[in-house]
Amino acid sequence: MNKLILSLFVLVLFTINLAAQTIGISGMRVMPVDELSLRADVVVRAKVKKVEKASYLDYTQLATLQVTEIVKGDSRLKEVRVWSGTQNINANDSFSKDNDVLIFLVHEQTFYRLLNFQFGIFPIEGETVRNWRLAPPNPTTTNPTATEDNNSTEFIENTLFNLIDKSYIDVRKEIAKVIRSVKGGGKTFSVKEQ
Repeated sequence: MNKLILSLFVLVLFTINLAAQTIGISGMRVMPVDELSLRADVVVRAKVKKVEKASYLDYTQLATLQVTEIVKGDSRLKEVRVWSGTQNINANDSFSKDNDVLIFLVHEQTFYRLLNFQFGIFPIEGETVRNWRLAPPNPTTTNPTATEDNNSTEFIENTLFNLIDKSYIDVRKEIAKVIRSVKGGGKTFSVKEQ
């Protein structure tokens, strides 16, 4: 009897998770571009050279990427190794060989990992960044409880992002502008670490 109840419980959980993934409910908070830019240790444009199976902490892949341009971080980087394929139930942070990507990385003990899982990687086709996040232009009109100075994390956590295709040069300028604004006393974030 206990086995039957346990089996039914597992089946119900599996069904709920599958339904949530099917309709796009990930349970993960999507970081806005400015938060990604500030929290990342390294932001690079790179081409995926090699993807290996791995078993390290929660990761199933180790990807080697050839750095083609450094937006933020160590200017001496020629290649980066990134832990991916995390086993978190809602994460989908895997790499495919020969893809050109813009990635936001943080140090993970030995190598790097994607910041914000699959929401920290953007495919590039030609000179166009796919699925770039475009936040609503005025948070006070989309979220009346947000403060004028945009330091409210409530706005960040409740914002629905529009996805657009944008030229790589414009994306790079946007990231650089965010980084420069912080050096001059710009935004701060008090949301939880991913």
